Amino acid sequence: MEWRGINLTDFRVRQWKSKIYKQFCCLVLIVSVAIGLAVHLQLAALQINQQNRPLAKQNQQLKTERDNLHRKLEQYRSSPIRDTVQTFTKSQVGAFLNLLQSLPLPQGGVEEAIFEYDDMPIMKIVGV
Repeated sequence: MEWRGINLTDFRVRQWKSKIYKQFCCLVLIVSVAIGLAVHLQLAALQINQQNRPLAKQNQQLKTERDNLHRKLEQYRSSPIRDTVQTFTKSQVGAFLNLLQSLPLPQGGVEEAIFEYDDMPIMKIVGV
């Protein structure tokens, strides 16, 4: 049959097996790289999760504090303002001004304190 151009050797079978083997090796390599990448990403995600856990707790605590402050502010706003009029003696006002002058500030200080009375008593404190 070889004289009619029909090849009866196992050349095509060996060529097919070689091709299948190369494709299988390539597939195994791709799957191995994909598994390695997946494991690496999972470990990185776990590490980031462990780093973020304390921050999430802190964030939750800050949100709770903020909500409590908002609640207190709303209670303060909704409660009627009680006008407590109190008079001070000249010596008490002088002692308060001396206290303002002697405040231990890192920079600057109180330059002047002005007391005014239009409709209600007002104190203005000017400083650096």
